[in-house]
Amino acid sequence: MNKNNLKRSLRANVLRRVGPKSKTAQASKYLQHLDEYYKQQPDIQAILYCRDSTRHQGCNLDTYEEVLRRELNQRGISIVGRCYREICSGSDFDNRWKLEQAVEKAKKLIAKGKRVVIVAPSSDRFLRNKYFTTDQPDILPTEAEYEKLKELTCGVSLITLLDPDMPPEEVRGYQSKWGQSAKGNKGGRPREKRPGYKKQRRKEKLNKVIELHKQGVNPCQIAAFTLVPVSTINDWITKYA
Repeated sequence: MNKNNLKRSLRANVLRRVGPKSKTAQASKYLQHLDEYYKQQPDIQAILYCRDSTRHQGCNLDTYEEVLRRELNQRGISIVGRCYREICSGSDFDNRWKLEQAVEKAKKLIAKGKRVVIVAPSSDRFLRNKYFTTDQPDILPTEAEYEKLKELTCGVSLITLLDPDMPPEEVRGYQSKWGQSAKGNKGGRPREKRPGYKKQRRKEKLNKVIELHKQGVNPCQIAAFTLVPVSTINDWITKYA
């Protein structure tokens, strides 16, 4: 089969599976922006949800969780229990076990009269278009896919830290900054490092790193707090903890 025929075949498969009437969705019809929602409902409690499709992306689960906790704490929003984290495709509705667990937790608390929502860093953590690839990074989920997500989450309010309608390119920019912060890398041209800078950094930050480690904070979160690279933190923990 030549390339043109292959493209036509793939297109036909898309129409059969998604349907010709399933158009690209406006995410804000299904997800809500944290700051806007919080203005209307200041008594909300948040269940954290983080998803990643691989263990090797620049912004990983530890980073997503740290960002959510930091931003919610700054707003004074109460966080309920642990963060629900999973590694799976954003278009896979059959293996979203942690999201389903978060929904069940939310439903139990809502039944007790609590105003509980599920919060993720961005809309792509909740859902990806089935045909999303690194070659097509800007393809957005369809209305049919969001309806499936709505069914899966049983009407529990889904909230995003970033604007749910933020363009994918801007979302990736935030994710890159979060990942750089966690690694102690601010991006741009590296600063010139003077002789003895490692010794001075260790003198200034070692005690704080060890203290956080003893409190059970993971290395990725410590890196975000102290701006010390994760690799250095792991070395310090091995040598000094």
